[in-house]
Amino acid sequence: MTTHAPHLRRLLVVGAMGLVLLLGTVPARAHCDSEDGPIIPAVRTALSDGDLTPVLKWIAPADVPEVTALFGDVRRVRAQSESARAIADRLFIETFIRVHRAAEGAPFTGIKPAGAVAPILAEADEALAQGKIDALAEHMSAAVRDAIVERFHHAATLGARQNESVTQGREFVAAYVDYIHFVEGLHDYLNAPAGHAREHGAVESEDSHSTSNHTRSHAMNPIQSDATVGGIVTAEPQLSRVFEEYGIDYCCGGKVPLAEACRRRNLDTDEVIARLESERGRAGAPAIDAAAMSLTALADHIEQTHHTYLRAELPRLQAMAQKVASVHGERDPRLAAVRDTVGALAAELSSHMMKEERILFPMIRQMEERPSRAADSAIMIAGPIRQMESEHDDAGANLERLTTLTDGYNPPAWACNTYRALLDGLQQFEADLHQHIHKENNVLFPRALNGEVMAGRP
Repeated sequence: MTTHAPHLRRLLVVGAMGLVLLLGTVPARAHCDSEDGPIIPAVRTALSDGDLTPVLKWIAPADVPEVTALFGDVRRVRAQSESARAIADRLFIETFIRVHRAAEGAPFTGIKPAGAVAPILAEADEALAQGKIDALAEHMSAAVRDAIVERFHHAATLGARQNESVTQGREFVAAYVDYIHFVEGLHDYLNAPAGHAREHGAVESEDSHSTSNHTRSHAMNPIQSDATVGGIVTAEPQLSRVFEEYGIDYCCGGKVPLAEACRRRNLDTDEVIARLESERGRAGAPAIDAAAMSLTALADHIEQTHHTYLRAELPRLQAMAQKVASVHGERDPRLAAVRDTVGALAAELSSHMMKEERILFPMIRQMEERPSRAADSAIMIAGPIRQMESEHDDAGANLERLTTLTDGYNPPAWACNTYRALLDGLQQFEADLHQHIHKENNVLFPRALNGEVMAGRP
């Protein structure tokens, strides 16, 4: 295989990098990656018969030469032994599915076992096989109608009592938002272009750079309760201080409207808006304007600022957490959990930063080096970005755990200086990580997914 399969080696490397990035990504709803879906059985037949032609329809024309070359290499390798055939077949199937899904704008999340296909998809396949759509259409129509009717009646029932108290009013707002977003999402889905990109959600978002430009151009207009938290911070980064004060998540939870974020924290939305408006008038050095940077400059800034900080600070925090747990653990058993959570964060973030620096960020920088291919590159980075966002969510959950375990980073009266230094360091670490994730989730990633480059900008 070393001598006769250069394409096989190259795709093994690419596949390994992809698996490292995509492991743990939320499973897709389609079934082209399932053992009993339409593609994999056909690919197995092609490997057995030696004829790739029947399955080439599943990949883009531009990918045919490389897949065909790999097919020839695999055919030679699989003839060596039973074990070689099993490994080579698995590699080719995974590569074929990866290439198919990448061309459709979807990530490769592994091969699903037989029986993993949702019943409705099996019903859709059966309808196509039989050439009869009526039963499936009626089934889906009824399901959609039931979902809309349920949300409608829930919102209508709460709406009748919405003015009786603030609590009931907020319950109505939550139901109303759910009802409207469901209808809007269904409408957008039905009117979007066909393909896998639609099933994974549009890459554009209200926090994308195009929207943030609009928001920024109206930055001094009154802050609205329906503006997203991430969009507010993207337009005016200094306002992140206010969200930190109130414990409002503007990074992982940045796509949530301000009113909804306040409701989740039992905060008065008008009070928070007033505080945001007050912060606008404060003098002082402006925060980093991530939205004004090019993709390359922003990726460089994240590495040089936040990654450098984490690599220096995490070992110090780990050492202090270990010392405090060993000295005071009997007095407060939660300190062992603090130690373990800090250790988990350090391990996760170390791996996370490596994947960004070695794979994802170089791919993003290449988008600006070759702007004519930015749209194509955006498709290829969708999967890795989803995985990075998933890992951000995991880090956010660990941060919440630390906040709970330490009573909001408040030391007890008997805390020693090391204990107090640990809590102070953890609080600063949380603030930095919030900024770090915000710049990626709400600025860098949406713009990269949109294929947006700003060649020549600082």
